[in-house]
Amino acid sequence: MLNGSENQKEKKLPDMKVVLEAWKLELHTMTITSSDKRFPKKYRFSLCQKLQTTALEIACYLLEANEINLKDKEARKDRFNYQNIVMRKCKVIMHLIELSFRLKIINSDSFEFWARMANNIKNMCAKWQESDLKRIINIDKGSNL
Repeated sequence: MLNGSENQKEKKLPDMKVVLEAWKLELHTMTITSSDKRFPKKYRFSLCQKLQTTALEIACYLLEANEINLKDKEARKDRFNYQNIVMRKCKVIMHLIELSFRLKIINSDSFEFWARMANNIKNMCAKWQESDLKRIINIDKGSNL
């Protein structure tokens, strides 16, 4: 039974690399910020909570954007809006990661790894948006014929 349910989960995973990377960021963020050894309790309800919320939002907005069909002209705006939100949230989380470094909560290696994860997602999302614009042109050309 367990193998069957694992296979079903694997089939449901999105094939969008940016979503998979966001899930990695989400897991990494939750793991690091949930450890009292890494983040002192005095930052639990400020910095940790903001880092966790932002990582969760990045993944959720990417999933929302991915569900919107570009053929739906009305919904396209929502898709671009979600992508823009993700790119802004990536900048926010990078700022919070840098703050964690400046507060000496994380070391330079951790800072570099974690910030690179967020920056890669931001860049992938920007490329996805560019690709969507090209796809929309082709979709609209096809509907005008």
